[in-house]
Amino acid sequence: MERAHKLRQLLIADPEPMSYNYRAKVERLQMEVSQTAAYTLAGSGLLDLYGLIYHCPRLLDLELYHQKDFSPYRDLDDSIKWTYPDSLFIALNCNVSGVPTTLRSWRWSSRLAGKKRPIESLLDIHQSPSFNGLRKVAFVNYQKVWVRKNAEDPRHEKLLADSLHVLLGLEHLVFESSTLVNSILLPLLPRNLKHLEIINCSEVESDDIAAFLVSHGSQLRTLTLNHNISLSLSFLKVLGSSCQHLESLRMNLTYYNAHSSYRDSDPEYKILLSVNERPHWPASLRTIEFMQLRKWDIDTAKMFFQSLLESADTLINLRRLVIKAILNTSWRDRSSFRDEWVGAFEKVFKRPFDPPNPHLQSLGAYEAYKKQNDEISNLNLDNSDDDALQRPLKNRLTTAVKGNRHQLRENRTLPLSNKNHLLLTMHGIPSTVQNHRGEEESSSKYNQEPQAPNMRRSTRHVPTKLEVGEYRVGQNLRVEKEEPSMANADAEIRHLSFREAKRKHIISRELEILRKTAGADGPSQDVYIDAPEDDVGSDYNSDSDEVPLATRRHVPNEKKAEYIQGMCDVVSITIDNLRPTETQFVEADFLDSEPEGDEDWDGSEDLPGDGVYAW
Repeated sequence: MERAHKLRQLLIADPEPMSYNYRAKVERLQMEVSQTAAYTLAGSGLLDLYGLIYHCPRLLDLELYHQKDFSPYRDLDDSIKWTYPDSLFIALNCNVSGVPTTLRSWRWSSRLAGKKRPIESLLDIHQSPSFNGLRKVAFVNYQKVWVRKNAEDPRHEKLLADSLHVLLGLEHLVFESSTLVNSILLPLLPRNLKHLEIINCSEVESDDIAAFLVSHGSQLRTLTLNHNISLSLSFLKVLGSSCQHLESLRMNLTYYNAHSSYRDSDPEYKILLSVNERPHWPASLRTIEFMQLRKWDIDTAKMFFQSLLESADTLINLRRLVIKAILNTSWRDRSSFRDEWVGAFEKVFKRPFDPPNPHLQSLGAYEAYKKQNDEISNLNLDNSDDDALQRPLKNRLTTAVKGNRHQLRENRTLPLSNKNHLLLTMHGIPSTVQNHRGEEESSSKYNQEPQAPNMRRSTRHVPTKLEVGEYRVGQNLRVEKEEPSMANADAEIRHLSFREAKRKHIISRELEILRKTAGADGPSQDVYIDAPEDDVGSDYNSDSDEVPLATRRHVPNEKKAEYIQGMCDVVSITIDNLRPTETQFVEADFLDSEPEGDEDWDGSEDLPGDGVYAW
């Protein structure tokens, strides 16, 4: 309260001798009227609201509210003495600069409007220069009037909708604790809304929201539906087709008792979602947040979660996923359900943690890392052999990554019983594979080509890197290894130098890149290479993690390969059976406080006894 008076005195003072023009800095003003405007300060009296608003020529957002307007929403019928004064609107129509103050957002409260400004007068007020540029407007505690039998309906829904249509720049609309929001008002709302919030409106049902989204949801960016006791999730089946630009969807299904003496916060709908009402998620979603989901069975919950996982390839913009669900089943079923779905969501949506570069933790570490790289690059190495080995390999890597998938599908000469064999054979590097009896077989079984008389292929298995030795590049672009003679054995051993170690590192790194990129040009399409029928045996498993995605054989009616979205910063899935109350207590609420005088030891006092620790 005192701060409001000090702010008013600062604004009405002459700005010439001041270092800053404080009048030009105030753009947003939020005020709780019971502690400021309606409070009498000793020595200052009531707050001069006219002088405060009059000296804010750049004011854009003005929100006056009362603490009884917020949760738990049990004092909506209470009347208060303070209402919007006439001086407030006079100050808005002409500020200290001599022009009207053009507001960007305003909050209407039926309790603060009183009888002077009923809903019938909102049309004229919105046409005034201070209000016709509103982009956001909120309506709090506007209730539907009870009409006697044979009495004329005042049609407050039509009057409220007409007052909104004159606001041509309106984008954000908020309804809170208003029964006036119903199936009559929603179709009459403007169609250019981008943000809609419906909070604690008991008359809103799922069919009404579904019809509104079909007709008015094409421009929506955010949709917030909190504490609506009659609203289920049935409207999700039309969400994807109606709101193609929706970025944020938030729902909190916590409900409040209308009376403090008895419980009346149970949902009005029978079931939250039917098994046949499969949600359709817009691809533009960035935030999905559902709190206190209840009144459904475990089959419906599985369908709901499965719809999100199967839409992972389209929800590429999703960054926040929060779901808190309540399942009234046995603790065993709930535990297995939790273990299955929580891990699946973290695997599919959670962004992997990339540890920071240890070489950048300090200037000294970076200098040491840079010095080491300079020493390696300055070594006088003979790169003739390296170039002969690396250039064809790099060319084949580039060709394989940029090659079309049609050619990969037609290459039926690639055995699929070993992943490393596929990666090496794809680029002409010979290796050995094991047949279904565990015996090693040469890859020449599948690529029958003549060999030079003085050359024979090595029968050693080639994993992610090639063995150290002398290599030469054949005409068929395969890296072949000469079998060293016994006379040159000592020379071969002496040849194991830093150059060979560096060569091994380069080949291993390039093959690792190939393993991650081969056959995966697009994020949401699967590449399949058909295997020869004689190679499909007991050792081949299309779902094995040892076989890359590009090598998995397409089988009709097979389960779709899992898509890893991996872009969500927040993935929080909570499954429990806690009772959804207004205030939920946790373990910390039942713990006794520490005894007084038992503070932490700061080292200033001597230890007891002979200085021996008690433990």
